[in-house]
Amino acid sequence: MRTSSLAVLSLATAVIGCGSPETRSISGQIATNSYSVNHAVVVAQSSDHRVWVAPVAANGRFTLTVPPNVEYRITLANTTAKPGVYSAVARINWPTTSGAQRWAHIGAAAVLNLGPIYKRGTKAGAVSGASTSGGECKEDDGAKTESTGKEDDCDCGNKTDDHDKCDKDDDGDRHDHECDKDDQDKGDHGDGDHGDDDGHECDGGAGGGSGTGGGGAGG
Repeated sequence: MRTSSLAVLSLATAVIGCGSPETRSISGQIATNSYSVNHAVVVAQSSDHRVWVAPVAANGRFTLTVPPNVEYRITLANTTAKPGVYSAVARINWPTTSGAQRWAHIGAAAVLNLGPIYKRGTKAGAVSGASTSGGECKEDDGAKTESTGKEDDCDCGNKTDDHDKCDKDDDGDRHDHECDKDDQDKGDHGDGDHGDDDGHECDGGAGGGSGTGGGGAGG
């Protein structure tokens, strides 16, 4: 009986350990007066080298679903002819209580609505259109976002407070450097190989540009 009890306890522990991880949703709407959003995506890369990609709807809306309690930067990008390869168009700055930041620590809380997202130096337009997003957000740790280093900066129309748990990341410069180096070290995705044996990759960095997959988030 003792052995059976231990077996039942082990099974119960295994079932608990297989539960879905907690996630946090982040929504926003790209200003279509700033960018065309045909074949566009929003890419979230984390400080622990994971990547999520969310398609952008025709009205500019998107929803990312990511694990909380990690640091992230997010990028507006075009799809390209190569699977898993995106071309960076603009960096979306988080509206932290400390001001606009490239990287932010995203805690566990309700949906974080960034509101209208617009090119810096222009005015935020009103959020309009249906509330549906562009499609399902998916994790793709092998995704690569090629960067020229000349991407626009985008700001968010909504502001955050302490309850939103969107806080400045003091290690943002280091994370930029690490992720950019990861991107430079990646191989060609054209054969479907994500090119990193340990699977720890993130997008961003100084890769070469490539053609878009028919339109995209042009300025």
